Amino acid sequence: MFSVIQEDELITLIVACFVFLFILLKREDLKGIPYGGILILSYILLFLGWTVTVLEGFFLEKAMNALEHFFYMANIGVLMFWCYKFFYSHRQKE
Repeated sequence: MFSVIQEDELITLIVACFVFLFILLKREDLKGIPYGGILILSYILLFLGWTVTVLEGFFLEKAMNALEHFFYMANIGVLMFWCYKFFYSHRQKE
């Protein structure tokens, strides 16, 4: 069955594209963030989840939905790892 794309999902993806472009343009400035690569990976996974959310309206709805939730889960895992590294490393230095 062919589902309709929801406007809010498309708007979220458009805004996310601008944020992704900002990250690409400012990647040298973002290197100052401790463990910034992990944090950027977390955003990329979130971005992929939003992208798949829009794509599921066109084809493979169930598979794309599963992939969407996998990307969200991976995003949370990576973000938790970044938080652990960021806060734990500061405690060790004290």
